[in-house]
Amino acid sequence: MNRLYIIGNGFDIYHGIRSEYVDFKSFLYRRDRKLHDLVEQYIPIDGEWSGLESALADIDVDAVTEYASEYLVSIAADGSRGDNWHDYQYEIGLIVEDLSVNFKSRFTEWIRQLSVPTRNTLTVCPLNISPADKFITFNYTSTFSDIYGVPSARVLHIHGEAKSGQDLVLGHAWRPVDRMRPKYDPSFEFDPPDWRVTEGEEILSRYFVRTLKDTRRVIADSASFFSGLMDLHEIYVLGHSMSEVDFDYYREIAKIINVHKVKWVVTFHDEDERARHVKTLTILGIPSCAVTLCEMKALQAGGGTLRGGVFESE
Repeated sequence: MNRLYIIGNGFDIYHGIRSEYVDFKSFLYRRDRKLHDLVEQYIPIDGEWSGLESALADIDVDAVTEYASEYLVSIAADGSRGDNWHDYQYEIGLIVEDLSVNFKSRFTEWIRQLSVPTRNTLTVCPLNISPADKFITFNYTSTFSDIYGVPSARVLHIHGEAKSGQDLVLGHAWRPVDRMRPKYDPSFEFDPPDWRVTEGEEILSRYFVRTLKDTRRVIADSASFFSGLMDLHEIYVLGHSMSEVDFDYYREIAKIINVHKVKWVVTFHDEDERARHVKTLTILGIPSCAVTLCEMKALQAGGGTLRGGVFESE
């Protein structure tokens, strides 16, 4: 059986790895309180920091510029000096640097200190996974090699692997041109844009560039792996949210495979996620008869066999 596993963070969480975004939040609070507070202030995200990557696209531009406007002194004001005419852009630049470059640096630092169990130290039943299959993992950890002995040649760490020292891919799916909008109409003759505000917008656009997850480039760089998926019979999606930020990868797979012949097994952790998976698979054109949805524990070694789209106990 030619099988592909697509692995998300729920897979690592199942194996006891503290890799949830709320764990990163706690790490950042302890390690860099200033950066933690900037995320809380300017990134619209819930208290658990779930959906962090997608939320990066929704940075509160108005709040950033409102804060920096305190440094936007009138050029014509008494006592105004040329050496403070760049304070506005400077303050925006500091925030952009923290929420893009420094944020990713701290995230990488957190990922690389995560503890990954071995087969002998697992506290849960391992899953029924064969090292001979193919794997695409969205995780940065070495879970496959450490627990299941999967050769690295069979695993595509699509966003980089922490222990290899690779640059990690992290970010949103919205391109900068979609996110920025001008604050001034340059055609308005009597209210020309302040050059400092224009420079501030250019600096903010760098934030969207730096925090973009460039899925098109990643797919292009991994073209040989994707082209080898043409003859798949089964796809297992384990612990992955199948969210919009990673939708391009699934669309690429759906283009390559025969959607009418490949069987999908997709895990979910609650009914809301189950419904989202059904919607995503429908958009991809996957027939409902080809899809089995189950909880992760249904795939435990010795836990059962998939027959006719239903898991039966051994």
